Amino acid sequence: MTGIATAYEIRYALNNINSANWGSALPWGSPPDPTPAGTAQGVTLTSLVPGETYYVGVKAYDDAANPAALSNVVSCEAKVEIILANGNLAQPSSPPPLAVLPTAQPVLTVENADLSPDNVYRFELATDSNFFGLVAGGVVNQTEGGFTSWKVDVTLDADREYFWRVATNTDGYSEISNFFVDPFTHAYPNPVRFSQVAAATFTDLPVGSDLLLTTVSGSIVRRWSNLDGYDLTWNGTNESGNRVASGTYLWYVPDTGAQGKLVVIY
Repeated sequence: MTGIATAYEIRYALNNINSANWGSALPWGSPPDPTPAGTAQGVTLTSLVPGETYYVGVKAYDDAANPAALSNVVSCEAKVEIILANGNLAQPSSPPPLAVLPTAQPVLTVENADLSPDNVYRFELATDSNFFGLVAGGVVNQTEGGFTSWKVDVTLDADREYFWRVATNTDGYSEISNFFVDPFTHAYPNPVRFSQVAAATFTDLPVGSDLLLTTVSGSIVRRWSNLDGYDLTWNGTNESGNRVASGTYLWYVPDTGAQGKLVVIY
């Protein structure tokens, strides 16, 4: 449970593996170098017979070549490789790899696989590139315009790297992309063009806080109180329900000092 093992030995077989038949199981020739105890590692076994059930076990060795006891033995069916008729899979479009995002609930966008309206995309988000540490996921039907998006439905931790991918129907996964989050209260899109979008969104608002939107001269346009921490949308109206004019507006969160400008264009 502490330290780092010197090496792993991985073996697999068509029958259940135990201490007695360990030596007759087939060795996997490329085990990974061990990492510190408690961290997750993954291996993909390839060139197996599709549809066969395989059993897999592991032994760890110390620096004196002493083996640990046999690990738990897992079994699974080798998958059948499916070749798509069009050869396409949806691929990550935004955010770009290694982006630092200003929100704890980012929007992930893929380029559609093709023009079929029946495509379904399964988003997966994890804290590691092997996707052992899944933190969120969602299933989205393809949308028009060449791109499909999914908004992360949990609040992510700041200063942490996240990995994401997308499965197209049942055909396979996209390339893996990654990003970091550094959330702070902000409004988007900015400028907001109400002729093109229905609302501006304020995101990463502290729970229980207030939000004030004013003119540059300080007149209150809208006030929201005791916020629940979820995104807040503004449809461009004032307290009376009338549309505001094009121009620059100021917003601030009194409890935190967060503030900014929002430009409105029609």
